Amino acid sequence: MTYKMKYWVSFRSMFLVWALFSQLLVGASRSDPVDFQTPAEILADSALASRLTWFEKKEIKEYPEIYYTGEYHNKIIPIRTDRGVIGYDDEKGRYRCGKKDHVAYQYEIIGALGKGSYGDVVAAFDHKRQKQVAIKILRNGAKYFQAGMVEQTFLQRLGRCQKAGDEKTVCFLATMFFRNHVCLVLEFAEGGDLYEALERKKAMAHRDGRGGFSLEEVSIFHMNCWRPFPY
Repeated sequence: MTYKMKYWVSFRSMFLVWALFSQLLVGASRSDPVDFQTPAEILADSALASRLTWFEKKEIKEYPEIYYTGEYHNKIIPIRTDRGVIGYDDEKGRYRCGKKDHVAYQYEIIGALGKGSYGDVVAAFDHKRQKQVAIKILRNGAKYFQAGMVEQTFLQRLGRCQKAGDEKTVCFLATMFFRNHVCLVLEFAEGGDLYEALERKKAMAHRDGRGGFSLEEVSIFHMNCWRPFPY
């Protein structure tokens, strides 16, 4: 095993312990149970197994519950090299997402929502919870792994400070480590984020000559940002 492989195995083991403990803290509500299949059932069915790549036929065994596998023609076909399996990341370590492909055999990718310096956000359908969600997929690397741990801890603490039914920030639902990427699953906000709202305001300015937010709107945003905190 190469140094790089040992490096990621160590990070993966640490993340799995952290993620399991984090899920106990989140206590995210779930809808009625949805039927799932086991890896053995998928692999035993030639029609279902034909949807998997050569890599997925091995990878799927790490997931005891399978809710969605995607279609073969929508998948990235990785390449086996002396340095390991490559093809899922671009040159900057970003995960190459494809519409209708899956994340962790549970989430169906719908499309891109945004991109930042630390990763990308996609809209996805959670086949286990039967709801649309947003998934932040951080870039591959130790720096981004550590950033993901910090962000999840913050989101969990923020969630515990809010009253049920009166949340002022998006709810944190789950976390996972998928193909060397930390993935944070969040509530899907249909209205978009503050940046998108500002862009819509700019578009309106071209029509009526008025752009930006009013002082009243800024005050509301400010209060909603601070209201979740108990101090």
